Amino acid sequence: MLLSGAAGSGKTTELCARARALRRRHSDQRLLVLCFTGALASYLRRTLPADPRMDVATFHDWARARLDESGLVVPKPPGRGTQWDRYWTHDMARLLLRAFREGHIPTGVYRAVLVDEGQDFVTDWYHAIAQSLDPDDGELFVAVDPAQNIYGRAVDWQDLGLAVWETSAAPSVNHRNSPAIAAAAARLIGASTESAGRGAVPAPDGAPMPEMRRSDSFQASRADAFDWVRARLGAGVPASSLLVLGLSRLDMITVNAWLNSKGVPAWLPSEREADAGVRVSTIHGAKGLEAESVLLLDAHHLQTRGPEEGRRLLYIAMTRARRELTVSYFRDVPLMAELERACRPG
Repeated sequence: MLLSGAAGSGKTTELCARARALRRRHSDQRLLVLCFTGALASYLRRTLPADPRMDVATFHDWARARLDESGLVVPKPPGRGTQWDRYWTHDMARLLLRAFREGHIPTGVYRAVLVDEGQDFVTDWYHAIAQSLDPDDGELFVAVDPAQNIYGRAVDWQDLGLAVWETSAAPSVNHRNSPAIAAAAARLIGASTESAGRGAVPAPDGAPMPEMRRSDSFQASRADAFDWVRARLGAGVPASSLLVLGLSRLDMITVNAWLNSKGVPAWLPSEREADAGVRVSTIHGAKGLEAESVLLLDAHHLQTRGPEEGRRLLYIAMTRARRELTVSYFRDVPLMAELERACRPG
């Protein structure tokens, strides 16, 4: 089954409900739950009941574990970037399929496989997943959000060789974001503003409009970011309700260390399962995360990814915020002007 819906529409919640139902119905068979980002994998492990017959992992961790068990020589991963992407989408995917084909990895071991963030998976990953399914009555459940397809990937679902493929469903109600945030994100990504506003669940009274903050310099933007965090903590907002996002992994590591040096407890979900304090993450790693208040730093950097990818990354960042969204930048670029228009009410 293909479950397609916008951010905040409850896809992950429905996937977890499906996994629990399958666990009850097929208690003696194995299930597999996969996703793309480590942060979402951590959330799924905390949310789903612990069970030795239910594996929960990112595709990368699951594939690497299977290959390590196969006895084949696995090449070391290169650095991040295009080489790392090709390593996983081409080299490791082909090696995994070869391991299945030559019998190094057993096939048909799972009664069901459930995939979240399915728009980030490539076709060969799905071919490997299909090899893992019970050939007689295995079930594949995939949740996708086309608006979050930042890698430009396309899958030919009919080419997977599965016997049954149910009609896709499309959740339309936004259960996460305030109406103002949902509408602004929908305008930015080119979706229907009317349907976004109708679908959004009303936020608590007084939920603010998305706020854009332009600073004069990098230093000024960092001072403003610290004031943003300190003001909310001073008002009694729990640190765990704050999420600081940015484009660069190195920048976010630096921001995390900087906040801690200032006496603000902060942590990186990409490095730990769970902790107390303000969460600091890249936008890419934030899929599956959400928070009451979100601060996006250096948003003008998204312009470097091109208009389409930059817009989708901005959409992902915006839709992490349940109630309050602040976008910080210190250079004027077309994408920030576009966001300014999208955030205007009416």
